[in-house]
Order: sequence, then structure tokens, then C-alpha cells
Amino acid sequence: MATVHLDAHSLNYEISSTQDCFDFCQLLKAIESVKSF
Repeated sequence: MATVHLDAHSLNYEISSTQDCFDFCQLLKAIESVKSF
């Protein structure tokens, strides 16, 4: 099972732009859908 590690610096980098935030949110949704199976 893969673990997702985020620290403050990487999170701030991820949300530095709207597009990155959108992509990040889509990634989280994909992870949640995988975990539901």
C-alpha cells in the first residue's frame, strides 16, 4: 500500500497556482476512489 506524505513546503508548492491546486485535488479524489475498492 502506498502512502502519501505531504509536508508544509511541498503543499505550499502544490497550491502555488490554481491549475496545480486543481490537479492536486483531482489526485486526492483518485486516491480516495482507489482506496474505496
